[in-house]
Amino acid sequence: MLASGNKALAEQFVMFLSSYNHAMFSSYLQWFYQGLGGIRVADDAVSANHIELRPYFSPLTDEVSCSFVTRHGEIRTAWTRDERGAVTFSYAVPQGIEVSVEVPEGVEVVRL
Repeated sequence: MLASGNKALAEQFVMFLSSYNHAMFSSYLQWFYQGLGGIRVADDAVSANHIELRPYFSPLTDEVSCSFVTRHGEIRTAWTRDERGAVTFSYAVPQGIEVSVEVPEGVEVVRL
């Protein structure tokens, strides 16, 4: 597909009918929000009214910031690792959203 000059991979339904509107690699983007940013809409949420914050603090990354817009407003998370290796996780969640935070012991948590 790429060799034929396409700038995107096609989803083949029939040989002559292809969809170029296929989110083939969207799972990677989702991992940035849910994994590194830690923003997850809880399974019991209605209209994103319950958010779980569980970031993954990759040893290969020293700084992450992430935001996710809901109908209640913007959710923001960020974390940094200082030169000693200490991690600080900060977040902002609009009113009306229930939030639970789960981070490893020793991580400083700051609600903005």
